[in-house]
Amino acid sequence: MLEDVKELLAAFGYTFAPADEWLLGYVIKKAENHVMDECGILDADSFKPELQCIAEDLAAAEFLFSKKSTGQLEGFDFDTAVKQIEEGDTTVEYADITPETRMDDLIESMRENAEKRLTAYRCIKW
Repeated sequence: MLEDVKELLAAFGYTFAPADEWLLGYVIKKAENHVMDECGILDADSFKPELQCIAEDLAAAEFLFSKKSTGQLEGFDFDTAVKQIEEGDTTVEYADITPETRMDDLIESMRENAEKRLTAYRCIKW
C-alpha cells in the first residue's frame, strides 16, 4: 500500500521526500486501523482488496493534512486551477480561491468520499 499512496500523492503534485517515510507509514497504519474498526475486521488477513483504495485515500488525506497543519507542505502546485471557461457565446468564471482553500477542499473531499464508500462495508458490533 505504501507505493500506491506515494503514487496517489504524486498524482496530486506532491513530491515525496525520504524524510516523509515515517509519517506516511504512520498514516497508512492509522487508515488501515480505521477501516478495520469501521468494518469489524479483527484480522488484517481479512482486509478485502476493495477496502484497500478506501484506506489509501484516507492515508493520503491524513498525510496532506498533517503536512499542512505543521507548515511542512511546501512546493505544492495550486496554480493549475481554471478561472474562466469560454465556449461559443457562453462564459463561466469561477471565484478566486486561495491555495489553502483548495488544499482544504481536496483533503475534505478525499475524507468524505472514503467515509461514504466505507459505509457499504460496515458491520454491526455487539
